Amino acid sequence: MPHGFIGVLRASALVFFAYMGFEAIVTLTEETKNAKRNISKAIILSVIITSIIYVLVALASVSILDWQILGSSSAPMADVAAASMGPIAFIILGIIALFSTANTVLIKSVTSSRIVYGMASDRALPKLLKRVSSSRKTPVFAILAVGLVMVLFSFLKNIELVANITTLFLFITFATINCTVIVLQYKAPKIKRPFKIPVNIGKFQVLAFLGAVSSLVLLYFACTNILQILA
Repeated sequence: MPHGFIGVLRASALVFFAYMGFEAIVTLTEETKNAKRNISKAIILSVIITSIIYVLVALASVSILDWQILGSSSAPMADVAAASMGPIAFIILGIIALFSTANTVLIKSVTSSRIVYGMASDRALPKLLKRVSSSRKTPVFAILAVGLVMVLFSFLKNIELVANITTLFLFITFATINCTVIVLQYKAPKIKRPFKIPVNIGKFQVLAFLGAVSSLVLLYFACTNILQILA
């Protein structure tokens, strides 16, 4: 760790967007059979499987190329593939990246539009965004609004800045949700809770507290990353 533990935290704040999408599974509850069981299982299994894949890829990468070379590279995964497969690796990885990025954009557009639709239904956003297409039964205006925001971000032309802005809002969201869980446990203890969080001290939610603290710490480093890029 040439930059110490602070460097690890700054890197974690940058690459946290790689874990985007797991929480979005919840937005598909209304479209899922036996959601109480399947949604929870889907989130847990997807996080575990993806984390294992990430670790294995990292181990494979540092086994093929030295970490100093990977750290100074603008396309480390492409360099790793090229070291094993030759120049054709760039073409193969480019195709894979194209499809995986398109898949991610599609998933986020679907889940984000459902969030916008839900907020509009709760009167937190304009009523126009809760309108549903009569033919396809989809929230067409919510989808268009989300698509427009995605297009605007493309004009930033700095993928590192976009990644840090993304994680910035993720940390704000996660910190808010975890704090809300703690507050509701005291202010509304009688609310029906189909999902129960383990590891509690009385009414105090230990995991929610740790989630809020870790989100706020990484939020700070995400802000630091953004300020450094803009400077």
